[in-house]
Amino acid sequence: MSTPGRHQRSSVEGILTRLTAGSFAVLAGAGVSRMPPSNLPTALEILDVLTKALTPHRGGGHAAVGSHPPFEVTMEFLRGVADPELGFLKFLGECRSPNPLHHFLAACVIDGVPVLTTNFDALIETAVKARHAQPTVVAASVGFVRALRRNPPYPVWKLHGSFTDARGRDLSGSIRATLSTVARAGLGFESEPSRLAVIRRLLAGRAHLVLG
Repeated sequence: MSTPGRHQRSSVEGILTRLTAGSFAVLAGAGVSRMPPSNLPTALEILDVLTKALTPHRGGGHAAVGSHPPFEVTMEFLRGVADPELGFLKFLGECRSPNPLHHFLAACVIDGVPVLTTNFDALIETAVKARHAQPTVVAASVGFVRALRRNPPYPVWKLHGSFTDARGRDLSGSIRATLSTVARAGLGFESEPSRLAVIRRLLAGRAHLVLG
C-alpha cells in the first residue's frame, strides 16, 4: 500500500483541524435514519417495495430489485394516479426514535454547527428536544433567508422540506418529493437564488462532513 503524499496528508490534517475546532458543516442524508432504533428506509428501499407491489411480471414474478425509475419520478406518478398528497410518506415524519447519529447531529446543532439535511423525518429535531432545547425547522425557501437574518435558536436546515415544524405545525407544503417540485427549484437550487445563497453562506469556509 502506498503512503499518502504530502498534499494528501495536509488536506486530511486540515479537515481534522476544522472538525476539532468546530469549523465544519454537516450534510445529512437518508442513511442517517436507517440505524436502529429509527429503522427508517432510504428512498431506494421505498422504491424497491413500491416496484414489487406495482409492477408484477408475467409468470407471477416481480421487477428486479433496483430496477426502478428515480424516486422523484415515481412520486410524481403516484401523486397523479393514487395519492395526491403523498400521504403514505408521512410515516417518515411520525417516527420519534432518534438513533446515535441523530443525537450527534443534535449536539452539532446546539453547538452552532450548521446541519443541513435532505430528510423529511423530524428525528434530528427530536434529538435536539431531548437535550432540553427547542429547535427551529427551516424548510420553506423564504424561511431560509428569514432564518439567516434573524439567527433563530438551534436551526435545522431541511433542504427538501419537512412535514411539520418543531411544534408540530403542518409544513407539508414544503416537501419536495416529486419531479415537478424538484424541477421548480432547479438543479442545485439554481431557480431559487436566495435559498442557494443561504446554503453557500452556511457552507463557506467550513469543512463538509457528509453522513448517510
